[in-house]
Amino acid sequence: MEIDGLVLIGNDGLLKKVGIPTMPNNWDEVLTDIAKLSVRDTSGKLITAGIALGTASNIEHFSDIFGLILLQTVVIKKTKR
Repeated sequence: MEIDGLVLIGNDGLLKKVGIPTMPNNWDEVLTDIAKLSVRDTSGKLITAGIALGTASNIEHFSDIFGLILLQTVVIKKTKR
């Protein structure tokens, strides 16, 4: 059997530079932090993305991974109610 782990790696220095003290603990925090890390020019055009997740063409089984992320987000929000 094989385990294909999915991890989120962050740059502590970059996070602290924009006022984020620690790595996010859930997807809501990830979404909030992405907004703080993203860099846009004066017209609103994205210069640097706050997160790099790859694309459908360079991640094997991307649809499965994306589906699991969506399911986890829905489960987390439903359990908070």
